[in-house]
Amino acid sequence: ERTLLFNFHGRLPVNHGYYENVTVRRALTELAHLPNVSIGGFIEEYFEVMGKSHFCIVPEGTSSWTNHLYESFFAGCIPLIVSDRFVLPFQDLIEWSQVSIRWPQNEV
Repeated sequence: ERTLLFNFHGRLPVNHGYYENVTVRRALTELAHLPNVSIGGFIEEYFEVMGKSHFCIVPEGTSSWTNHLYESFFAGCIPLIVSDRFVLPFQDLIEWSQVSIRWPQNEV
């Protein structure tokens, strides 16, 4: 049963200084107190939490790709891609607008 609206667990500015200037991840920390969401650093129950979520947030990291996209598909949650630079793979095979949501970074 999917009891969480959305989740993100990964590197955040609070536990990895390298991500301090990554705007989306910094904004995610401000949502951690909301009900029915799960946001934080890496946790042992990572895939279980993803499986309980309707949406899995796929934020920009320090490169133009991230494992969070692939992990969201394995968990069966809808990827919410929050990155303007993210290069979506297999664009000739997958109609990404049908299987994911893309949110502009300037609207975070």
